[in-house]
Amino acid sequence: MDQPRGRRGRPAAWLCLLAFGATGVGWMAGAGVGHAQPNVILFLVDDQGWTDPSVSMDPGIPGAVSDYHETPRLEALAAEGTRFGSAYASATVCAPSRVSIETGMSPAAIQVTDNVRAAIPHARMTIPEIIEAEKPHYATAHFGKWHEAFGSTPGDHGYEWWFNALPYPTPGHDPETNPKDLEFVTGLAELFIDYQVSIDNPFYLVVSHHAVHVPIAALQATKDYYAQKPPGTHHVRPNYAAMTDDLDTALGRILDKLDEHQIRDETYVIYTSDNGGHAVFTSNHPLRDGKGTLWEGGVRVPFVVTGPGVLANRVETERAAVGWDLMPTILDWLGVLHALPADAEGQSLRAVLDGTAGGGPCTSADDRTLVWHYPHGNSPHSAIRRQTCAGTHKLIRFWETPPVVHLHDLASDWGETVDLASSQPDLAAELEQELLDHLAAVGSPCPNVAVSQGPRCPVPPGSCGLGWELVGVAALLHLARHRRGTPRG
Repeated sequence: MDQPRGRRGRPAAWLCLLAFGATGVGWMAGAGVGHAQPNVILFLVDDQGWTDPSVSMDPGIPGAVSDYHETPRLEALAAEGTRFGSAYASATVCAPSRVSIETGMSPAAIQVTDNVRAAIPHARMTIPEIIEAEKPHYATAHFGKWHEAFGSTPGDHGYEWWFNALPYPTPGHDPETNPKDLEFVTGLAELFIDYQVSIDNPFYLVVSHHAVHVPIAALQATKDYYAQKPPGTHHVRPNYAAMTDDLDTALGRILDKLDEHQIRDETYVIYTSDNGGHAVFTSNHPLRDGKGTLWEGGVRVPFVVTGPGVLANRVETERAAVGWDLMPTILDWLGVLHALPADAEGQSLRAVLDGTAGGGPCTSADDRTLVWHYPHGNSPHSAIRRQTCAGTHKLIRFWETPPVVHLHDLASDWGETVDLASSQPDLAAELEQELLDHLAAVGSPCPNVAVSQGPRCPVPPGSCGLGWELVGVAALLHLARHRRGTPRG
């Protein structure tokens, strides 16, 4: 592989960044060669609940939409493409979810399960690094929240153009005109698109906003609008609604920029959230609970995709999607799925999105199992969701002694209100064992706090051990290499 672009030097100036006077920025211009290749934009939002938008991800579920928040641009985007009724974040908190997206690995497998120790292993290939190796004419950019520990930046993991919006607020923050940094981050993305179009370069762009994560902040005019609007059935907070509205406006600006350059039809756009809504600040009804838990409200998220060949005005309810599917899907769109790391866990959604998958009777090929692991806080827990032709069941295991498990039939009980663990003990035991076997197979870390009495991590031998220690050592080595300026190799 050629030496990483970030080590080759940089252009004399990138006007937009010089104008903003940003300091936490890295950049390197693309090659300027025109290629008939699709662009990809990942619009990644922060803490947005499944029912926060004014467009339902699954119209078949009553109340699965906000009757107070207004997101007209996301509504229009959903009408142009496909939305998933059962789309899931990789994790129930921010950083592990983002690491998972970049690597195509679940947090359990990559052993990054909390915000404090979130670091992409230095040897792990990311989406932009694979694009650089396979499609070197592509420009790659990441603007906004990065949320990796130990001083890492997007430039350390393959992005040519980047701005890390942590620590928050950014240098462009202004309480009146840019209260949530939506203006600043969107402006960088717009200028990046302008430049790449001007040199006829295809691109992969991540627009990663802080909204709707706390602190709650919005433009005064938007707050005034919602202050006079009657509250909804479940969503009742005017300032949170205003922030949601401002975020939707930011999405619209990116879409308008694509229209301005007439590249909308050759650009894939993915809209999703890094985890579910924070139950203190929003309602995830009819789902249970929210961010920080593995109940549906903590991991089921909005997920909308548009682009070349993607079926329009379609709701996908038969198949689930998850954050670690994004890497294989993007690589598939770019024609480089062969470069997907052999141990990546994600599945390409391309055939689902263009309608070439399915259509016939359900078979075992449609089966899918997802595992989440959150061994943190006062109630560390893990979850497994298994979908087969016989139905979709989810088991949550709390790491207590003895362990506590909850079993739910998601096909009829999306709110997880009817616990089947006692009435279907065989199924509960089967799913629990499958969960434990998976965690053991990937060497996932144990809960990091003592729970009740007895063993902290009652799973098969060899499944715990040095999990966290290895993550910590890898992160420290990464930081040392970063500070020395050691190139990746």
